[in-house]
Amino acid sequence: MRVLMAFMANQRDFGVSELSERLGLPKSQISKVLATLRKHGLVSQDAVTHRYSVGLRAYALGSRFMTHHQLTRETLPVLHSLVNETGHSARLSVRDGDEVIYLIGAEGPHFVDTGWRAGAWLPWHGSSAGRILLAFLPQKEADQLIAKKPMTPITPYTVRDRDQLKKILARARERGYDNQRNETTVGLCTIAVPIFGAQQAVIGALSLALPVAAIKANEEESFAGLLHERARQISLRMGSLVYPIDSNGSRPKSKRK
Repeated sequence: MRVLMAFMANQRDFGVSELSERLGLPKSQISKVLATLRKHGLVSQDAVTHRYSVGLRAYALGSRFMTHHQLTRETLPVLHSLVNETGHSARLSVRDGDEVIYLIGAEGPHFVDTGWRAGAWLPWHGSSAGRILLAFLPQKEADQLIAKKPMTPITPYTVRDRDQLKKILARARERGYDNQRNETTVGLCTIAVPIFGAQQAVIGALSLALPVAAIKANEEESFAGLLHERARQISLRMGSLVYPIDSNGSRPKSKRK
């Protein structure tokens, strides 16, 4: 399982020696495991380079998640609706333990090829999706993640100070959305709002990704309002009794626990 999970990294393919060094396992053991995974179609091997990549049956297995996961099913038509209305790419990201994954997306005509693809792990501190999820977690849980996760700079503009991050999160809670410019990719702006489920727990982040040159600072709020409308629809279908943020960004005053 450790060998198979290694292929979840944001990397196209791996060699035996590379996996051996990364996982701390003997090359002979890695080779045997890869041979079994290849036999069952979960990985494939390039005939020229002999490097291994994710196999077709691994994709087929993952597609079962897409088919049966309720949040994904509810969100996919909303993503296409956002693309049709704005012309920009729309995304759904969720938390997986201590990580944030960009789960599914729909590309718009103004698509910016940033290298971030569905299935990629996103940084908590630099991505709007990660930050909006952090902002609406219980305070103790959010503080533990902030203290634990490294704040590795992705671009020269990525926030890397924990005190600054906490101020950004406080602002995101106050206005109901987070936005970032150039922090994950130079030239890219993303805007994210929370999706809520049962017991008003935050279960996902709905976001738009667009070129920095295509949006003025005063336009971000209107895009956030549109995202709030769509996130409200999804949240109510996912068991949320009420979406706690108005389309204008206002929300009831309450103490976080």
